[in-house]
Amino acid sequence: MEAPKQPIVETEIMRIARESRPWRLLVLRGVARFLDGIFLMVPMGLFVSGVLSMAPQGKQSSFTLWLGLACMLVIMLYHPVCEVRFGGSLAKQLLGLQVLTAEGEYISSMQAAKRWLTTLFGSLGQVGDIVAAVAIITNEYHQRVGDYWANTYVIEKSAREKLHEGALHL
Repeated sequence: MEAPKQPIVETEIMRIARESRPWRLLVLRGVARFLDGIFLMVPMGLFVSGVLSMAPQGKQSSFTLWLGLACMLVIMLYHPVCEVRFGGSLAKQLLGLQVLTAEGEYISSMQAAKRWLTTLFGSLGQVGDIVAAVAIITNEYHQRVGDYWANTYVIEKSAREKLHEGALHL
């Protein structure tokens, strides 16, 4: 497998990522993951239980199957769609985080798919979480394996805004 193409010259986004405090970023990303789980599961659970209660007797098993598949689809698409369209999930946005390219743009669908695939494999057990945490703390740009593979960076919006404010006052 070919190594990801990393930019030769460090960009503004890369510098912001490099200068981020790794433990703070790790905690913010962990809290975002937890909150996104709540944002997804609570409404989905209420929806599913409401729909199942309205299902005709004897038809609940087929309803359950289709609802389960629909819920899986929503869960699978939530992060990639949010990252491509808005620069991060709802929780990341609430916590002031952005997922960007080295050039400061929202990520592409392919980059989102790469991030999602590594998240999927990483969430199969605690080992994946440990690998992600170690990568964020030790990587120069505080990237998970998926960020590195997709050439994406998770930064705090406030760091980027401070940089732009400083540039305006020069």
